[in-house]
Amino acid sequence: MATTLMAAHTDGTVRATIGRASDFHGPNVIESAVGERVFGFALAGKAASVLGNLDVAHTSTFIEDFANGLVTRGQHDQAFGQTGHIPSAETVTTRTFVTLVFEALGQPVTIQAAPRWLVSVLGSSTRRCEN
Repeated sequence: MATTLMAAHTDGTVRATIGRASDFHGPNVIESAVGERVFGFALAGKAASVLGNLDVAHTSTFIEDFANGLVTRGQHDQAFGQTGHIPSAETVTTRTFVTLVFEALGQPVTIQAAPRWLVSVLGSSTRRCEN
């Protein structure tokens, strides 16, 4: 999609810029690494359910910051025809991020990480779908 969009920009069909970011969080963000299974579960008093290693650094972008970044890109002519990353908050481990969520809600921190075998199965099924 990005290639098609930038080709349309190059041939003058549209003016386009692309802003990229990592996983999102925020209002109405359900399907993300830290969406419903972290925020929704924490709000319900349940353990957060996460995939992958809790102690690996991961960046999450607040959806409203992403929207503002896209608007800003669209207001600057030098951004057109370019792809760039929208700034995000500091990258922290998943464990730190989840802890911050629970602490902000005044909830005891409880995290349930998916077992490695499940993450491997999900990853291999995704690769099969992409082929």
